[in-house]
Amino acid sequence: MKKIINKKRYDTDTAQKIGEVWDGLPTDAYFTHEALYRKRTGEFFFFCEGGAKSVYGEWECGEGHTGKTIQLFSYEQAETWAMNNLDADTYEKFFEVIDDDGETETISIVIPVSAASKLRIMVSQTGKTYGEIINDLLNENFIDKK
Repeated sequence: MKKIINKKRYDTDTAQKIGEVWDGLPTDAYFTHEALYRKRTGEFFFFCEGGAKSVYGEWECGEGHTGKTIQLFSYEQAETWAMNNLDADTYEKFFEVIDDDGETETISIVIPVSAASKLRIMVSQTGKTYGEIINDLLNENFIDKK
């Protein structure tokens, strides 16, 4: 499904599906299907569909039909939905998990393509990880040097 929202395209065929849940069969009037997607830009969106009597159903001229829609999801909404609906391994691929040791943390960031290119070049030239390079840059530019 494809939908334009605020002049931006959200397309289930080109975005990365993070996970989905089904409740019932598509022939059931109460069935629901929900899927969380992430665009290459890092934006999250939610595809949902359901039978005529589900929360996603549509009614026209007194008859119920399967309804489908795409909704924008903030990072926090996507994280909450994923935590409640996906297994731990899938969740950890896309969202921050605090390790018990407290030494490292996984985060997702969205940066311009040009910055990503520069970061990849730095990784190949230095042999450092993305995290090590970002840590070096943050310490160099933002830590108060006394």
